[in-house]
Amino acid sequence: MIGGAFGPKMAGLGGRAGAGVNLPDGPGLQRLLDVVRTARSVRSSASPPDFVVTVSTSINRRALERLRSLGVDRAVAFI
Repeated sequence: MIGGAFGPKMAGLGGRAGAGVNLPDGPGLQRLLDVVRTARSVRSSASPPDFVVTVSTSINRRALERLRSLGVDRAVAFI
């Protein structure tokens, strides 16, 4: 299950219980990524190695480069 997380509570849940998480792009993205990574580290022994982080974002070179630098696996675009 890949869950959508718009705040820290759901980001933590996604990091602990999901196979991945989708986060919204924007000024709070780094904080949400930190919450997910912290939650993942708590359950690292039980974590699947293929955990996926996706971000809903605009598709342009600058946005994609930024997401890549943050360690995001996939960008999701609504068309």
